Amino acid sequence: MERRTDLYEGFSDELRLRRNNNIATGMVLMRYLPNPQGKVMPFVEAKFGTNYLYTRYKIRESILSEETLEAGKDLEDWTLSYGFGTGVQIPIPSSPGLVLEFKANYQTGPTAEFLRKGDATFDPLPNGGGTFDYQVRRSPLEMVTLSVGLLVYDAFR
Repeated sequence: MERRTDLYEGFSDELRLRRNNNIATGMVLMRYLPNPQGKVMPFVEAKFGTNYLYTRYKIRESILSEETLEAGKDLEDWTLSYGFGTGVQIPIPSSPGLVLEFKANYQTGPTAEFLRKGDATFDPLPNGGGTFDYQVRRSPLEMVTLSVGLLVYDAFR
């Protein structure tokens, strides 16, 4: 978050400029459970899909202000992605159809463009206003995720 007084020409009140970097991922997943009836059920999985990376901004008068003066996206990019993972499922004996799951996934893909904190600078004009300068990063996306969850089998029977 930045506090700026030079974002708009002829306007010198202090404004709040907030940027958020985001990623949304959509994947098709294939999972193989070699022993789906065991007391401990190991599995492996493969996935393929896309990543959508975007940096958005909002300009407000104050932290309590409900009204947004300006909002938009500084940068956005789509990339393909693929990955694999492994884990175990442990049935909960007291609740048929309820399974505790522990898993780890690795995801990678081709080069994506994105911004990190501090990659946008503002070049002000003498009377207010100005332009933003972006230092766009390019890198392959690689993520490792660890997760714990509860799965419900046969929920709609």
